[in-house]
Amino acid sequence: MDNIITSEYDALRAKILARAHKDPQFAADLMLDAHKSLQQMGINVPKNIKLTLVMEEEQSIILFIPPPPQGIEQLSNEELLNIAAGSIQENAELLTWHLNKTKRDLQ
Repeated sequence: MDNIITSEYDALRAKILARAHKDPQFAADLMLDAHKSLQQMGINVPKNIKLTLVMEEEQSIILFIPPPPQGIEQLSNEELLNIAAGSIQENAELLTWHLNKTKRDLQ
């Protein structure tokens, strides 16, 4: 089930990013009112869902800190390390991608 949700999210994200990259006005509108802009694309996000958009710049890296897992108090130190390792891996992959892109841009 999680893979289905993830792949649907990835597909929607790709669709939104493609539109924002091709249409500067859409990107600007998206930053002003994400719910309305997404609704115009046929993507309905409930109003009670907070959408936070950040326009990433060339020389920036954005790290996302998810909320702590439920029941964190009951997790062992080993389980906490495994959770942290997953977050570190995701952030390391993002950082590597940005560094490689910057290196290519400089060549």
